Amino acid sequence: MVSWLNQPSLTAAQNCSDCLLGADQTQLNSPFGYDEDFASDFASKTSSCGATGYSYTVPGSYSSMPSSTATSTAPLASCTNSYIVQNGDSCYSISTVNNVSTYSIIGPNGLNSNCDNLLAGATICLASSCTLYTVQGTDTCASIISGQGSNITGTQLLAWNPNINSLCGNLYDLKGTFICVR
Repeated sequence: MVSWLNQPSLTAAQNCSDCLLGADQTQLNSPFGYDEDFASDFASKTSSCGATGYSYTVPGSYSSMPSSTATSTAPLASCTNSYIVQNGDSCYSISTVNNVSTYSIIGPNGLNSNCDNLLAGATICLASSCTLYTVQGTDTCASIISGQGSNITGTQLLAWNPNINSLCGNLYDLKGTFICVR
């Protein structure tokens, strides 16, 4: 599987392998990896592969904060980096100003993938800052890694960005978002 990361695209056999479909299924069963667009793509993929037995349960939302904090203006005691959302903020503007990945704002704070439920006045948790990279539509993990010189490995890229699936097959879906590269 690791050798697949260096390919520009996967073969039909690789896309339909139990290894890849099983990894996608596991991701869809997780509140950290579930996304409606990803679920739709997975349904299409399993159908075109003629694959069966890859059911999943839509997980409930997950937040590292109690839901009552969504309108709080006081920083949370357990949140080392917090931010109070201002009028006009978006996940992208918060990412840029604070040097945090888009996903690190969306996932832990229980926001939807479009981030259109971000509310002014809400206190959100932020991850540690990092060097950001904007995902392009033609990116592969290999191209992102090689663009960073010898400063990043594939393992680091995936560890710093849990929203990238294990084979980097969902990078196109992340187009325009910020990921951490250092």
